[in-house]
Amino acid sequence: MNISPALQRTFSRSALQISKYSPQILTVVGIAGLVTAGVLAAKQTLKLEETIDNSNNRLQATKDAVDGGIATQKDVNVAVFKNAVDISKLYWAPVTLATGSIFVILVGHNILHKRNIALIGAYKGLEQAFTAYRDRVIEDHGPEADEKYRYGIRDVVEVDESGKKVKSQTVNPDFEGEYIFSFGPENDNWNGRHDNNLFFVTRFQNVFNDKIAMTGHVFLNEVLDALGIPRTKAGAVTGWVYKNPSGDSYIDFGIKDLQASNGYILLDFNVDGVILDLI
Repeated sequence: MNISPALQRTFSRSALQISKYSPQILTVVGIAGLVTAGVLAAKQTLKLEETIDNSNNRLQATKDAVDGGIATQKDVNVAVFKNAVDISKLYWAPVTLATGSIFVILVGHNILHKRNIALIGAYKGLEQAFTAYRDRVIEDHGPEADEKYRYGIRDVVEVDESGKKVKSQTVNPDFEGEYIFSFGPENDNWNGRHDNNLFFVTRFQNVFNDKIAMTGHVFLNEVLDALGIPRTKAGAVTGWVYKNPSGDSYIDFGIKDLQASNGYILLDFNVDGVILDLI
């Protein structure tokens, strides 16, 4: 039987979606299984008292038979075994379901853990490649060219009132990367006074340098929270580690005062990169 290409693509995409969300699916199935196991266990517990009474009656009857010379100790052992089996029958289904549910949750967690490790490895690879690229730009064209490309600096030529051409530089206000942010009027902590804004960001730079010495590490999102800048996905795994041999050994916000020219302060954080595997 031939399957049409469209149907094949549908099956393939569906399989990909299931694989993509398999950790979430397994976790939901596992939790549902645990809840169901709890309900089953509660229902079986209602039968526990009756089962225990029957077991005690069976054991007592066997002991009486032994006292009367009708039965032996072997019969007592058989009665005890049957009592254990009867009680086990009450809970074998809930226990089996709970065990299977825990296993399913652990499988989902393991898949997610492996994916996170792969993502961190890929992220660090991209980060190293970008760093190597910047090093080559600096080596060939100097640090000024690197800064120009990194911050989106553009040369602008304008004509003044006297007709004379005036050359200046501007920074693209929309140019922001994983570690580059603007601190400006859109921020609730901005108050419009030039010196106060500089003091605000500089103070937190000092605060977090003190913090990293005490805690040993700082995540980028912690800094963004303090400054009133929205968190990022990268900020959840990147940051600084105290006395990291491959880092700068300090936190630098890369403060560039562009209030006069662009109306905001540019921040370029010198993060050590992904630090989950360093702490």
